[in-house]
Order: sequence, then structure tokens, then C-alpha cells
Amino acid sequence: MDLHQFLSRPPGGLYLPGQEFLVKRLVAKLANSKNIAFAAHDGWGKTILQKEVGYALLEQNDDLRTFHIEIQAKENPTSFLIRFTNKLCESTATKPPTHQHTVSPDYKLLDLPEKIATRKKIRLVIFISNFQYTRQYKNYWDVLRRFSRSWKIHLRCTYCISGSNNYIFKELLGNSACPLQGFGSLYSLQRNQVATYTSYIRGLFLNGDKMIDASAARSIACKTDSHLFYLQLLAWHAFTKTDSFCTASIVDDAYKNLVYHYEPHMRDMGNRLTQKQLNYLRALLNHTENICSKDSLEHYKLGRSSNIARVKQSLMIKGIIEIQNGVVMIVDPLFSYWLKKHT
Repeated sequence: MDLHQFLSRPPGGLYLPGQEFLVKRLVAKLANSKNIAFAAHDGWGKTILQKEVGYALLEQNDDLRTFHIEIQAKENPTSFLIRFTNKLCESTATKPPTHQHTVSPDYKLLDLPEKIATRKKIRLVIFISNFQYTRQYKNYWDVLRRFSRSWKIHLRCTYCISGSNNYIFKELLGNSACPLQGFGSLYSLQRNQVATYTSYIRGLFLNGDKMIDASAARSIACKTDSHLFYLQLLAWHAFTKTDSFCTASIVDDAYKNLVYHYEPHMRDMGNRLTQKQLNYLRALLNHTENICSKDSLEHYKLGRSSNIARVKQSLMIKGIIEIQNGVVMIVDPLFSYWLKKHT
């Protein structure tokens, strides 16, 4: 059994456990022609969620078609629009426009989906992922204004934009000055509770004709802080080390291997942070109650209290931390573990 088979969809279930309500909510919105956005940090399952939503839409709506495309890093609006047009035409069996601008962006191409849907008498749901990369565009607010201007008048096309940074999406959709303000509802993919993943992990092992102790399954979820990508990898590492019955000690060995494998990546993440950012993360890891107090500022060498807000914002933009229910959390559990050992 390989990794793909190990993570295969359970009969009658979802690839993404614990998100049944969110999937139904997004499907209902898009089926009713409501534009939406959703955000989740890397490794939390946003790509899987997007596919689940797309499958459900196709199963439930005969007149509907879906189209998926991502915005690539270091891509300009012109290259995106050309790629968008060519892939859309290929997906819908449509002849692409004869002339496409290769120097300046041809924003008229944004209306092509509506023309295709009207001509074919279908509805189109268009998924655009990695939308946070629009921030790399020169005069990106003007680009977003042009996107929004087309999307708001389309009747047969509905749009779902997604990306990997909650903070950026809240800024895009919540800022009254932003062109995307009023685009649609924003949904966030949250981590599940450990209990949700315990049965999921045991199911993965059963699919491979092996068993895992309940405490060992909980250990996998706890060690990865319910981070789906790491959770699945740790489960797979433990599975490959198991003859027939997985125990907590096997999980511990598998976790050491996982940390060792990702150590260069964690080191690179740390090297890309400033000393003040690292000091702030150290304070978080030590559960410092009042980071802005004089003693804490001096102990962690954070300078003035006014620095804290800037450090927090920069770390949220980088996707290193997030705020859940008023609590600041480090997003990547392996990076958190690495920081504890090396800072």
C-alpha cells in the first residue's frame, strides 16, 4: 500500500474529516449563485475542501459545470489572463480567442466565462485558488477593481476565491476601501478537535488491514496539533512501521523521523524571520501572560511596546501566527516544536 492508497476516501465519507457542515454550507451558497471566499493555512486541507465542494456541486446540479485555476507566484495579470483563458476554453471545449494581448492585460477576457455559459446554456462555478498572490501585482487594487467589476455583473458565473492566509483575506474582504468589499461571504477552515481525528486515523489503519491503539491515534492528532497535512504524514510513517498493531511508542519513533525530515525546512523558516519576530515567538511559546509589560519587553529584547503590534502583523501576513478566539497561536506545529528546541 502506498501513501495515496492509505489516504484514499473511505466509503460514504469525506476526504476531509469533520468538515461536513462547512462543505454543505459552501455547496449551498455556490449552487444559489452566491460568490464566496474561504481561507486556510497551508496544510489544513483547503485544496481537498475545494475538490469536495466541486464534486458535490456536480452531483447535485445537472446544469452546472466547474472550473478550477490557481494564481501562480511571480505571475503578472497578463500571463494569468492568458492562462485563465486557454484553460477555460480547454475545459469547456470552446475555441480560444484568436488574438490575445501578450504585453498589457486584456481584462475583457474576464467576461469570457459569462459568454461561454450563456452560449452553452449552463452555469459555471469558477474556483480561483492562491488568490493571496494578487498582492504581488503592480497596482493590485486596480487589478482587483477590474476583477470585481466583471464578476458582479455575471449572471451565469459564480466565483469562489481561496487562499492560504486568513489575515490577508479579512483585509481584502473587510476593508471598506478594497474593491472586493461586498464580494461575498468569507469562510475559514478551522482545525478539528483531537477527538474528530482519532476515529479518522483508526479508519486509515483499518483500510490498510492494521489496527492502532486509541491512545496512539490520539497521540498522532496531539503531536501534530490536528494539522491535517502533518497528521496524515505522521499516521503514514507510523503505519509503515507497524506490523499489525500500532502503539504509542511506534508513533513516538515515527514523529522523530518526521521532525528530522522537515528540520531543514523549519531552519529555513526561522532564518527568514527577524530577531524580534523570533523573540516574540519565544515569548508565545513560554506562555508569557503580558508580553507588553516592561519586564517581558526587556527579557525578550522586544524594544518598545509599540513594536508588538507591528511584529504581530508581520507574522500574520507571513502566515506564521493567527488569532483564534482572542488567543495568538503559531500555525505550524512542527515549526513550534523546532522553535522550542532551537531558540
